[in-house]
Amino acid sequence: MAFLPMQELLDSHVHVWDLNRLRPTWLDAVAALDRNFSSADYLAALPKVARLRAIYLEIDLPSVQRDAEFQIVQELLHDPGTPFVGAVLPGDPVGSDFTVWLAEVKREPMVRGLRRVLHTPDQPPGRCLEPAFIDGMRTLGAHDLHFELCMRSEELADVASLARAAPETTLVLDHLGNPRLDGSDLSTWRDDLALVSEHSNVICKVSGLFQNASANWRLEDVSDIIDHARRCFGIERLMFGGNWPVCTLRGSLVSWLDAVLAATADWSPADLEALLHGNAAACYRVD
Repeated sequence: MAFLPMQELLDSHVHVWDLNRLRPTWLDAVAALDRNFSSADYLAALPKVARLRAIYLEIDLPSVQRDAEFQIVQELLHDPGTPFVGAVLPGDPVGSDFTVWLAEVKREPMVRGLRRVLHTPDQPPGRCLEPAFIDGMRTLGAHDLHFELCMRSEELADVASLARAAPETTLVLDHLGNPRLDGSDLSTWRDDLALVSEHSNVICKVSGLFQNASANWRLEDVSDIIDHARRCFGIERLMFGGNWPVCTLRGSLVSWLDAVLAATADWSPADLEALLHGNAAACYRVD
């Protein structure tokens, strides 16, 4: 099922980077992505649509590059030639300068949330349940910002505990909680995602499956994962994310979008519109 030109898309998860200005250290281990990826490259990677908008997602840089990323994000947000209408910046809730950083990012009204990747070796299991982390989540909610969680699937149940501890803060679960798209047993992921979905302050992104996919991933498995997410969260708490350019490790942005459209072929037009742009527009507060 190909994406139709008359459809609208608000992509909730897009990365861009200019290696002349900053460098994610994780690129050392991912040669296929070790080059510049610009907003123009992103636009070229998609078919023409009626209306395209996107949310910038932080790129897990070393903390010393945080200010440089913020400067670049502000340039992107205020450049009418890019599709970016909102951004999620880096933020470490257990950092000593967390409240100072919150005050800084609040100067840019198009910043909607913060993220700290929690599946890297420097982040121990259970980090998001540390008292200081939970306090940071509560502070974030008080500033009308949300937090995005990129977790190891084995620790997905921690999100439920965090949501319970910070009920006034919206949490966005990236990449469906990172289930593997390689034929692995997903029974624990299924149970844990259902547990997370019991908390109404959690929203789930239909994104990122290609980064955990085998080379021979199957559309049936994509459909199975998305169907389970819908049963858990309902249509109103799911939103599409391209995860470009990381998605290109196992396909392309178009092939990922086509896989999602094929998996949702029996959805009503209203439900598909909610997935592709309506729910993200509400979450990121964009017109």
